Amino acid sequence: MAKSSFEQEFPDYKIVPEKRPKWPWILAWTAFVVFVVGMPVLLFKGLTYNDTSALTSSFARPKLFSLAMSQSEKGDHQEALRNFERYFALGGQEADAMALYAYSLLEVGRRDDAISWAKKAVDKDPLSKAAKLIHDTLESK
Repeated sequence: MAKSSFEQEFPDYKIVPEKRPKWPWILAWTAFVVFVVGMPVLLFKGLTYNDTSALTSSFARPKLFSLAMSQSEKGDHQEALRNFERYFALGGQEADAMALYAYSLLEVGRRDDAISWAKKAVDKDPLSKAAKLIHDTLESK
C-alpha cells in the first residue's frame, strides 16, 4: 500500500491522535457525583439525626457538669440540681461536682442533703478546695 502524499510530506505527524488516559476524567466525574449526591445525603442525615443514646456517652458528662455549674453560678439552682442529677446518673464522680451540688441543695433549702453531699465530696477528694469550703461552711452553721 502506497503512502499518501500527506504522509510522505510530513512523516513525523501522526494521523491517528494519541490515546489519552481516561482515569483523570473518571476521577473527576466520580468526585463530582460523590459531592453532588453524597453531600445532600450526609447533610440530611446529620440534620435528622436524633439519637438519645448519645446522651449516655462519656462525652455528655463534662457538658452536663459545665451546664449545671453555670446554672448554679447564675442562681438557677432548680435546673442546676436537675443537671447535676443527670450527671451523677451517668456515672459522674467529681468531688467539685458533688460540692456544687451540695451548694445548690443548700440554696433550695435542702440542708440535710447538702451536708451529706458535702461530706461525700470531701471523702472523694480531700484536697478539693471547693469541697472543703462548702463542707466547712455547712458544718459551721
